[in-house]
Amino acid sequence: MIKNELAERIEYLASLEAVRQLIKETLLDTDELILEMMEHLTSGSGKNLRAMLLLASAMDREGFVPRDAV
Repeated sequence: MIKNELAERIEYLASLEAVRQLIKETLLDTDELILEMMEHLTSGSGKNLRAMLLLASAMDREGFVPRDAV
């Protein structure tokens, strides 16, 4: 998923999933040893706390997040 492929505004849960997908895609371009370590480190839901807070603070009253926040 390329960030520019996202709509201008997307729902909060969809934006969180987009962040997770972008992280996975970024990891695919790394060395295999680093990839294994990073997959383990990013598998916990607590690792997404910063992304969740950022997306929640960018969310509008209708529950949509601007594409730039992703």
